[in-house]
Parts: sequence; C-alpha cells; structure tokens
Amino acid sequence: MENTFGKVKKRLLHITETEKPHETSTASDQREHWIKQAFWFLVEEYNFRYDGYSEGHSDFVSEKLRIRIEPSRKTPYSYIYRIGEPDFTRLTLFQVLHHYDVKTLDMDLQAHSLEYNLNYLAKLIKPHIHRINNVDEWWLLAHRSRFIAIMKEYSDEGQMDVFLSDHKELYEYLKSKGAM
Repeated sequence: MENTFGKVKKRLLHITETEKPHETSTASDQREHWIKQAFWFLVEEYNFRYDGYSEGHSDFVSEKLRIRIEPSRKTPYSYIYRIGEPDFTRLTLFQVLHHYDVKTLDMDLQAHSLEYNLNYLAKLIKPHIHRINNVDEWWLLAHRSRFIAIMKEYSDEGQMDVFLSDHKELYEYLKSKGAM
C-alpha cells in the first residue's frame, strides 16, 4: 500500500506534467509555450501559481506579487505588481533590478527572437527572485528612489509644474505609505 506522501507526490507530478509547456500551433499558443518554458521555475521552485495566458499576457502569482509577462513581436515586457496595491504602482522588471544595481541590458533585444528574449529575461530574474519575492523590503524604497530620480530630471529641465501634475498620484501613494 502506497503511503500518503507517495500519493501526494504522484498527484503533484501529474498536475505538473499537465501544466508544463507543450507544443501548440497558433502564435498565441507558441508565445504561451515560450513563456512557460522560460519562467516555469517560478512555479516549480518558488511556489508561484500560473494564471494562464489571456489578453496577450501571462501572470505568475505568489502571495505578495504578480509577475506579468507581455510578449510583443520580439520584445517581451515584464511587470511586477504588488498584490493589494493599485495597478499604477506596477514596476518593470528592469526598474526592480535597477533598484538592486543589477546590470541588465547588455544587448539589443530587437536583434533577437522573442523566444531568445524571454529566456534572457528569465535568466535575469532567476538569481534575484528570492529578493524580488521579499517585496516588503524593497517596494516603497524602489518607488521612492524612482520618484526622486524622475523629479530630478524634470527639475533639471525646469518643468517642475509638469512633474507635479504628471506624478501626483504616485506622490500621494508614497505619502500615504509614509515614504515621503
């Protein structure tokens, strides 16, 4: 008789096998296949849930984060959302990696295929996912430093009035969280 652990393991293997990337024929199915192939480590190693491919994007969701991958013709866009926070507070993967001083773009993404670029993004995020997933430590700091950098650019160009109107929502958000 198989023990409980063996039954659970067998069930998890079945679920994993049915959710793993598979060959498909349409362009959107191919995009989803490449996304799952590149980012499936989020599910297998970090307990993210895969919410499928719809409306041109795939979401990987943890208790505190949603990582959205939006493939275009060649360049995938990647966004980090904090669960429970307004969508306007989303950050790009590159903004988050910049917060950690991680060197990111050392190549022209347009010179490569979408499949190659998805794998490149996955390789960028994988060594840092444990820090990214610990969102409480960096979320407000990343937003605050980004806000200050943008404010400096506008200030240097003598456009503070434009800055204040364009970024009021983010300022109010940071102020309400005690980050300003």
